[in-house]
Amino acid sequence: MASLDIFTVLLLIFAGCFSGFSAGLLGIGGGVVIVSAFVYIFSWKFGASEFLQHTAVGTSFAVMVFTGLVNVFAQNKSKNVDWNLVKKFAPFLILGVIIGSIFSLGIPEKVLRFLFLIFLYFTAIKMYLDMPQNHTVRDKILRSTGFFIGLFSSWVGIGGGAFMVPFFRYCGYSAHSAIGTSGVLTFPVALAGAISYLSTGLQVNNSIPNTIGFIYLPGLIILSLCTIFTVPFGSFVKTKISQKALQILFALMSFSIAILMTIKMFNI
Repeated sequence: MASLDIFTVLLLIFAGCFSGFSAGLLGIGGGVVIVSAFVYIFSWKFGASEFLQHTAVGTSFAVMVFTGLVNVFAQNKSKNVDWNLVKKFAPFLILGVIIGSIFSLGIPEKVLRFLFLIFLYFTAIKMYLDMPQNHTVRDKILRSTGFFIGLFSSWVGIGGGAFMVPFFRYCGYSAHSAIGTSGVLTFPVALAGAISYLSTGLQVNNSIPNTIGFIYLPGLIILSLCTIFTVPFGSFVKTKISQKALQILFALMSFSIAILMTIKMFNI
């Protein structure tokens, strides 16, 4: 395994701590932060690669397996999880992730990155403008929504929380409950995504070193250790701030990262 320079290690530690804290605070898997960090690191260290975005997404899912597992316990402890909703939503999330991951090899790297940017801007605007609703959603709509969130999540390397939180708010859940339930659901998404990207990556010649499939091992190890310790802290902070503050924080984080990724993509 090639050695890492100290700057890269520090960057990975920062990304891990920030993504873990964000996962506990905002009910996301941390993929928004992790994918962005890996895209920058891979571009800087290894240059252009046909599977750069795929490796960033696959590694993000692998890290989120550990983040998500810790988040399940942290969010359940906060008593803001609707387990009935989890049971209805999870199977279709997983199905969407598996199908999306299988077809990800047919999607060009730049298209994946562009989809990721659209998703960031959309969720930032949606969460900032979001007002609590109370719509009755039939199980059929719930299942199809879960499937499509899982499908899109598999392409951009997120746990789906950035879509689930606004959707659950639309269904009438409080910000705290929407975030708590979403935080639990990121685990099955991450597990299905990690397994799928590991297996599909083994079918190609990935030029990025220290990888198994589409999973970058140094990043997986460092970020997993960091997120395990920071998720509970984020979950604790969540219980101390208002719903509106949570929405604004969610929107600001997504928008800030979207701007950075836009600059990177178009070399502004």
